[in-house]
Amino acid sequence: MNSNALYTPLLGAFICFTLMVASPIQAQEQLTGQPYAGQQTRSVKALSMKEIEDYRNGAGLGMAKAAELNHYPGPIHVLEFASQLSLSAAQKKEIKSLYQQMKAGAVPLGVKIIALESELDRLFATGEIRQQSLKNLVEKIARAKSRLRTTHLSVHLKTKPLLSSKQLAQYDHLRGYSGGDGDGSSSQGKTQHGGH
Repeated sequence: MNSNALYTPLLGAFICFTLMVASPIQAQEQLTGQPYAGQQTRSVKALSMKEIEDYRNGAGLGMAKAAELNHYPGPIHVLEFASQLSLSAAQKKEIKSLYQQMKAGAVPLGVKIIALESELDRLFATGEIRQQSLKNLVEKIARAKSRLRTTHLSVHLKTKPLLSSKQLAQYDHLRGYSGGDGDGSSSQGKTQHGGH
């Protein structure tokens, strides 16, 4: 029997099956998959309540992943694992100080971002938005976000030299970065990077 004669019906059956499975999913997405549905009731349309809370608290919002996932630990997580990492009293003191400095810089910037996003939202809501005010506000938001990200990344940069190579390796292990498939799906790697 010709092998192509066998593959043709199998291929046809596979295509039919795929279409049968995909069509209901696509239809469902067309009915309910509107990504912004419900967000029109937000107090600040561009920000979820969680994002507003994170900005107000100086949380990382994933801004420091470039550091965190390249062996530059964040101070809050280092302090969480203080006993497993056998941190000395001096290390704890320095890392706490770094974390407090980061919070002191991040919180006002987060509050500023919320205020700027609120103003942008207000101008659109009232119809007062104009090209120049749009440009100015978006640039201010971008500058504030840039400063905030620098604040978060800088504290990772300052934390790494305070730890030994053994502590750094243990930190990566505790955070789930020393194995897995690289997509953050390992059990430890699922921990949210909310702070540092």
